[in-house]
Amino acid sequence: MAKSLGGQKQSDILEDGWVTSDDDQDDGKEQLVADRKKFCEAAQAIFRDASEDFRSVHHILERFKEFKTKHNDRYRASYCGMSLLEVLQPFVTLQLLWWDPFATGSAADAESAGW
Repeated sequence: MAKSLGGQKQSDILEDGWVTSDDDQDDGKEQLVADRKKFCEAAQAIFRDASEDFRSVHHILERFKEFKTKHNDRYRASYCGMSLLEVLQPFVTLQLLWWDPFATGSAADAESAGW
């Protein structure tokens, strides 16, 4: 049975547009949060199979630094510095999965991110 809003049936109103506020229905926020958490945890599982040397940005940068220090000619010839963006991109993407642009926070929160 459609609700009556000011003498009109809800089905008549829906022809003109959407009813956006309905107190009878849950907005699905809890389900969204639960689904998002499961997705982010599954995404983190990708790095569990990686060697310890390649599980974090810090370790990867240390390996690049070590290679540059010991083999500078090879480092430059292989354009390792230019490949850093591609190497670090999965870590940044993973961190952005947890970012919620609608959550309140401060600029300090963004500055303290691990990337």
